[in-house]
Amino acid sequence: MKKIFILTAAAALLMSGCDSGSSEISGGFDSEKPSTENSTDISSDITLIKWGVDELSNGHEAYMAKLNEQLSAEGKNIRVELVEMSKGMDHEMTFSKLVNDYEKENGSFDIVTYGSDWEDKKGAVNVFIESGYFIELSGEDIAQFTDIPEICWNAAKVNGKNYTVPALNFGLNGNAGLYFHFNEKYIPEDKIKRFAGTFTELEELLKGITPSEDLTTLEFQLDYLDFTKYTPASVMGGLYLSDKTMTAVNPYESEEVIEYARTLNHLYKAGHTNYDIDFSVWGDNEWLDTDFAISVCNGKIDEGELNERLGKDYRVLTYSQPYYMENRLLYSTGIPVGAAHPSEAMELLKRLHADEELSGLLSENERYAIGLPSGSVPIDTGEIKLSPFAGFQLKYTDIEKFAEVSSLCINSFDKLCKADDFDKTLSDINAELKETGIDDYVTLVNKRLEESNAASNQ
Repeated sequence: MKKIFILTAAAALLMSGCDSGSSEISGGFDSEKPSTENSTDISSDITLIKWGVDELSNGHEAYMAKLNEQLSAEGKNIRVELVEMSKGMDHEMTFSKLVNDYEKENGSFDIVTYGSDWEDKKGAVNVFIESGYFIELSGEDIAQFTDIPEICWNAAKVNGKNYTVPALNFGLNGNAGLYFHFNEKYIPEDKIKRFAGTFTELEELLKGITPSEDLTTLEFQLDYLDFTKYTPASVMGGLYLSDKTMTAVNPYESEEVIEYARTLNHLYKAGHTNYDIDFSVWGDNEWLDTDFAISVCNGKIDEGELNERLGKDYRVLTYSQPYYMENRLLYSTGIPVGAAHPSEAMELLKRLHADEELSGLLSENERYAIGLPSGSVPIDTGEIKLSPFAGFQLKYTDIEKFAEVSSLCINSFDKLCKADDFDKTLSDINAELKETGIDDYVTLVNKRLEESNAASNQ
């Protein structure tokens, strides 16, 4: 693993994050209302490219008007119309249903950009792609998108094939790794020269440092098995996916998970996390403003926050581990099988990636929303590796069948990390999981892994 030490006292540090902001919208779409304010009467010799997206940024009408004006000035016979779709407050809705309902009333889209995986529909994007909605991209098509790293293409495969153009700037900037922030007021640099990024090392580093009302010796900001994002292993649907066996296992029977939980248990019982904490789910109410000795989170701490918390003379040494990239389908873009203008749509996508002037007509926000490159933010994949589980996603329909097991796996972690008797609590958790049906769940997930990794899909 590559490790990077960064002294964060002068340059601002950006908080990492992959989730897009969700605006308040009443829901769905109105097929009788123009999708964008730049919609105009289109002459018969102009091809209208209809582009369905999950969310539109503020001011998108002006950006798209500029894009269409440029296309017109160049003598191109295509124009672009964006159509926004949102589930609103309908928690039973899926993006694919929104698309299908729209197309029944208005005809097929030419381009569709998948939005965020809604919280209760994890894996829905894979279900949508597996339905056969998108055209499979040819090697020749893929070769035209020279700005997209190969790692993104590999991670965006569904059953070994590419159906969508992965979003270039989604999640590749500023979130590449697990971060340990060491406050040199308490953890001198010479003490961490041999630090290898393991959690067990934290106990030794924190020896002799006493937590107090104004000092949190260990600020811990990870959910459940978030540590797997920075190892070749993975977690899906509450289960642990072992890179050693390439199978799903009960997390509470995995040596790696048990060691991790036992370390957190030791740190908790020693009083280092001296605040209300839920090891299963990190919550907003757990943000701290006290001094700290070590802070562990999945992103860099903003310099302004450090200034406010530690004072202007602080010295924080940051250790970063690589981020293992898995599924890169969110905000990726495809051409529907039923598109009326598939060749024109593909040429437009290629040009928007290759032509800086044309793509520059769209705001950075808009490029983010529809998966186009952002010229103002450099793409850095130096700390990103490809997970052995890249491209695999457990269907939300499978997770729904075992929602009780999945929930029990996640919520039991906090109980284990705080247990007075670790081994007894671990045994009790496993007994409850067995009774709830975890063995059947593991069998199902392993069947899905075998299907996804079948030789015919590679």
